[in-house]
Amino acid sequence: MAMKESTAYSINELLKGVVRSGTGTEAAFSGMTIAGKTGTTSSNYDRYFVGYTPYYTAAVWIGYNHNASIRANGNPAAQLWKKVMSEAHENLPNQNFNGSTADMTQVTVCTRTGASAGPGLHRCADGLGGGEQRARVGVRRPCGGEPLHRERQARDRVLSRRVRAERECDRLHNRESDGGVGL
Repeated sequence: MAMKESTAYSINELLKGVVRSGTGTEAAFSGMTIAGKTGTTSSNYDRYFVGYTPYYTAAVWIGYNHNASIRANGNPAAQLWKKVMSEAHENLPNQNFNGSTADMTQVTVCTRTGASAGPGLHRCADGLGGGEQRARVGVRRPCGGEPLHRERQARDRVLSRRVRAERECDRLHNRESDGGVGL
């Protein structure tokens, strides 16, 4: 077995999201479950789309033999993928990907920290958590809630003080090297 079914399920769900509401929406066509990933290189020299359905997998690269920016609306690789694959899937019934969530646990998590919701989550001390919660499948973390927020806030305050002290020290050292009053 290459990977657990729950791992395959999670990856498929993430990559379906890319096509459903992410950077790969231009590859979507109706009546078929699609997952995929877009890509681009520096300065838009290359555009990619690698996508798959329960039936077929295809990858499209758009670019030049020499480095030249691609000037196009959207992702032409995803657009070409859609054109070819929609025809290849004509008259095929929609299916979902195989996979199981049997060994996964569904938990409610804090939208700010990603930690498992615990007692007092709705009373986030800084208000950033706002009491919002969401379901996440397959995540196991120690109980979070208000104590975790306080712990992270304290850590952030210590780090903030340390950064300010280092900046002040650098500033004073720079003044000294410039001939001014320093340490």
